[in-house]
Amino acid sequence: MATWRKLHTKVTRSLDVNDMPDDQIARSLFHRRHHRQEPEMVTIYGLLDPRTDELRYIGKTHCEPIKRFYLHVSGARRGDTSPKAAWIRRLLGAGLRPKLVVLAEYPFGVWRLAERTWIETAQRQGYDLLNVARGGGGV
Repeated sequence: MATWRKLHTKVTRSLDVNDMPDDQIARSLFHRRHHRQEPEMVTIYGLLDPRTDELRYIGKTHCEPIKRFYLHVSGARRGDTSPKAAWIRRLLGAGLRPKLVVLAEYPFGVWRLAERTWIETAQRQGYDLLNVARGGGGV
């Protein structure tokens, strides 16, 4: 299986949260104000297996990607029953966390199509994604 870099060769930025303690992540998130108005840009991100760099989940966020990452981890710890959360719990049990990578940024008006396209493309290329929805807010 190819790594996620084959799917997208130019990554906007990679965020290394594996060396950040949870309390530092939480402080960096909750000291920022959440905008109530429609965001201008939406980030499409991926969660990678830290052992293999395999892309396992694709999502979108209109907030900072690190905040969305933290919400995935805390949801897994609180007992979310999704396949993604079960995978994160297994990683946490092994002393690991997923890697977060920003795949692309899009204007708010096109995020639904962009997220669906990323998920469909990754699945066609053989990535074993843990997404339960097809993306774009669809079921």
